[in-house]
Amino acid sequence: HAYKVSFGEGDLDIVVEKTTDELVKLKGAFSEETPFAVLFVPARFEIRDNDQLYKSLRFKLVSALKRHNIDIVDPYLKFKESGFTQTHFLHDGHWSPAGHRIAAEALASWAKAL
Repeated sequence: HAYKVSFGEGDLDIVVEKTTDELVKLKGAFSEETPFAVLFVPARFEIRDNDQLYKSLRFKLVSALKRHNIDIVDPYLKFKESGFTQTHFLHDGHWSPAGHRIAAEALASWAKAL
């Protein structure tokens, strides 16, 4: 769980701008009728430690994508409610089966709402 961050608070706007630009291009590669959403992968440091850098990044990115009419699937609250130890493997920080289930259910809810 080494905390290796290649950006800081001062870099958030450019990170969000570049990420948003790429996702807008990707969405544009599909027809208007093609459903398109971005699944946010909650940062383990936000879930486990309430890390404000990752929280700010998530909020800014959600806001930017919504301005471009890109659907968001953000399972953060369910991950947080379930807890880090339930949703992640403790030895490497990747999602456990419970974490995958939460993300899958969030995506399924989005798809069903179409």
